[in-house]
Amino acid sequence: MMLMAFASLLFAILNRSISAEKRFIMVPSLTRPLLFFAAVVVVTGMFTGGIGLYSFGSAKYGGKNYFYVLLAIAGYFAFTSQRIPLHQAMLYVGLFFLAI
Repeated sequence: MMLMAFASLLFAILNRSISAEKRFIMVPSLTRPLLFFAAVVVVTGMFTGGIGLYSFGSAKYGGKNYFYVLLAIAGYFAFTSQRIPLHQAMLYVGLFFLAI
């Protein structure tokens, strides 16, 4: 799931670089705290000895939790990369609750 969030963000950025009309939905009261939280996660990872992933041969454990947080933030930006058409809003809400 997290890999899909990263891929979706990558495609959203590529789409934005091609078309000036495809802008991210900006909510400054949500965007700034998320970017600040991402910076805190990265700085904390650096000050506590680095973000070590045992699966990549590091002697440290716990690095995947940093990536979970950062990829969740990337998922937020991927979700806000495209506006839902108003005439399809009820369909999307229904599909969301059907998946639960």
